[in-house]
Amino acid sequence: MKNLEIHKFVVVSTAHVSEATAKRLDHTPAKDWPCAGGLYAEYGWFVYAHDENSGPARTPFPPISSTS
Repeated sequence: MKNLEIHKFVVVSTAHVSEATAKRLDHTPAKDWPCAGGLYAEYGWFVYAHDENSGPARTPFPPISSTS
């Protein structure tokens, strides 16, 4: 195994998203997400955020809330 791929993921908690987005993430099976990701234990979700996933999704999630 000399060609291992390393990818970066974004870990998102309820502090990073709106209530509507959190509910949608909780109630949508990861296989139906517009990108790779899933639950991250009891803490939130992880999302593979790569350029190949940018652009319009089949069914986009509600907007992510601002953390500033």
